[in-house]
Amino acid sequence: MIAFDSGVPGSDIPVTTVATDNKAAAAQAAEHLSELLGGKGKVAIVCNSQTSVTGQDCEQGFRSWLGDNAPDIQVVDVQYNNSDQAVAQQQAAAILQAHPDLAGIFATDDDGAVAAAQAAQTAAMTDTVTIIGFDSGKPQMDLVTAGTIAGSITQNPYEMGYQAVVAAVKVLKGQSVESFIDSGFSWYDAENLGDEDIQKAVYE
Repeated sequence: MIAFDSGVPGSDIPVTTVATDNKAAAAQAAEHLSELLGGKGKVAIVCNSQTSVTGQDCEQGFRSWLGDNAPDIQVVDVQYNNSDQAVAQQQAAAILQAHPDLAGIFATDDDGAVAAAQAAQTAAMTDTVTIIGFDSGKPQMDLVTAGTIAGSITQNPYEMGYQAVVAAVKVLKGQSVESFIDSGFSWYDAENLGDEDIQKAVYE
């Protein structure tokens, strides 16, 4: 069995798992947010899940990079929404109200990113709060193009599927494969969204 995307945590049945290194991807999100904020300010995390490995890795990767590289950026709140966009928007609105001096928000999935952007628009804070997303559904990409979301990290579903098939062929031929195959990720914003390599990785 070849697993891909979320994998099967705790199981030794899959020979390999082809997936995004979510800790590294979230660390890149933290790096870009830090650059945009000039290395200082209060930020919050709108996280898709407290219990899924993906959510845990995104939060940990983001926090770890900031802790190691941006000591003047403080994570003041983290909320978990189980990928419910309505809940995420309520949480983002509450965060913005509780922290009027908030400088940035990192959302760990499409729903959270769109929700954070909508909450910032409603609060008239899009000029003061920098939003960084994750994934690349069309609503989020439209918000990136509009400048409401500064940028996002896209996984690479094309490469994920390709590498899963390559791994399956190797296994069928009796060849060895690594237990984890990183399918990669990329940062995109309004400037590079039209690039060929980004368009190949986004979800449209």
